[in-house]
Amino acid sequence: MRNTTFKLVVYFCFEIADITVTICENKGPKEISCATGEAISITSAFYGRTRPDSEICPYEQDHQDRTDCVAEGSEAKIRTMCDGKISCSIPSNNAVYGDPCFLTYKYVSVTYRCVHVGKACVN
Repeated sequence: MRNTTFKLVVYFCFEIADITVTICENKGPKEISCATGEAISITSAFYGRTRPDSEICPYEQDHQDRTDCVAEGSEAKIRTMCDGKISCSIPSNNAVYGDPCFLTYKYVSVTYRCVHVGKACVN
C-alpha cells in the first residue's frame, strides 16, 4: 500500500476597496502603490475638471471654473503608466495630457484597486 499526500490550497476572497487619489494641476507627480504581491488596477481616471472649484482643488487666481472638461486619452495614459504595477508616479500637468480647458485649473482623479497577483479570486 502506497502513502499518498495531498496538498489542500484554500483561497479566501474578499471585497477589494477602491482608493481615490486627486492631484491638483502642477502639484504632482504623486506616487500610488500597493503591497508586495499586489498590483494596481485602475478603475477610472481622468485629467481635467468635473467638479466645482469649491469642492476640489480650489484656485484663488482668476480663471474659468468649467466643470465639463476631460483631456481625451488621459485615462489610457494613466492606465499605461500604472496598470499591473506595484507602484507608479502620476503627473498632473498639461504637458502630459494636453489642455482640455484653457484657463481652468485642472486635476487628475484616479480610482484604483490593489489586486492580488496570481490568485484564483475574481470579483
